[in-house]
Amino acid sequence: SKGKFRPIIVDEFSKDPTKVKSVIFCSGQIFMEIKNLVEKSENKDLTMIRIEEVAPFPEEEILNALKAKNNKDLKVRALIFKLF
Repeated sequence: SKGKFRPIIVDEFSKDPTKVKSVIFCSGQIFMEIKNLVEKSENKDLTMIRIEEVAPFPEEEILNALKAKNNKDLKVRALIFKLF
């Protein structure tokens, strides 16, 4: 594995990240399932934030990722975790 552990991983699907309207939060375990659905969809104005660490919860990293979107109308579409 290259690099260091990151508590969150931000995946952009929009060609223009400043135009992102939605964020999907998910755990890394189900990222590929959701990613496959997104890639088949015409709706590409979204970002997926994979939460790789839940304890301690990466609140600061998440807030920074959301602030980077700079969109006051940003919608959180799902908060999905697969714990078992």
